[in-house]
Amino acid sequence: MKSRKFGFLALVLAIIFAIVFGACGGVGGLEGLLDGLDNQELGDSPPNYPPDEGPGYYAVGEKGPGGGTIFYYDPDGFEVEDYGEANYLEYIHTSSGTIWGPYNRFISGVTTFTDSSDPLADKIGNGRKDTRLIVEYLNSIGISSTAAHEAASADFGGFEDWFLPSVGELKQLHKFVQWAMWLWSSSQHSTAQAWCMLNYDGMVSSWLKNINEPGKSGRFCVIRAF
Repeated sequence: MKSRKFGFLALVLAIIFAIVFGACGGVGGLEGLLDGLDNQELGDSPPNYPPDEGPGYYAVGEKGPGGGTIFYYDPDGFEVEDYGEANYLEYIHTSSGTIWGPYNRFISGVTTFTDSSDPLADKIGNGRKDTRLIVEYLNSIGISSTAAHEAASADFGGFEDWFLPSVGELKQLHKFVQWAMWLWSSSQHSTAQAWCMLNYDGMVSSWLKNINEPGKSGRFCVIRAF
């Protein structure tokens, strides 16, 4: 009796295996199914999450790895000059007031436009590169106390890759938070002026680079991409 039961059980298992084997398309299909089960990820992590920046998924409004607040997320990733592909931008607000730079110096390579409707005014991913260029040039002429310097020297959360946001990056920040103050951007208008934004309503304006005037310009925040 036991022999018959064992034989019947073996027959049933063989039939089930044959059905699964055929449905998977043979050995390759079965292996693919098993691989898919092995590689299945739990949770709802987004695609293109940079694996070297720590575990988990950061939602807009949450605390970022640098201790700032996430204000921008692109699941497809975006290109950051001087860095590579990133998915997130986080910010830390600072109330310091300072100048952008000397009013009579044009800095080559920095994102520059003279009309706020220029497509460059919407670009993101350029603030990091522009901050580096501003700092390098101003250091070469003996100027070392500007908004770009303050941003580049920031150290929060163990990260030292903070920078002054471009106009386009400030626009994204404005969508998330509004402050009643003007903020310097890393974007250049001309030899004498740079761009700043009234974060309260998102208005963009050019202002003299060497002016630190309460209520108009001089304030800034720092951001980082990852």
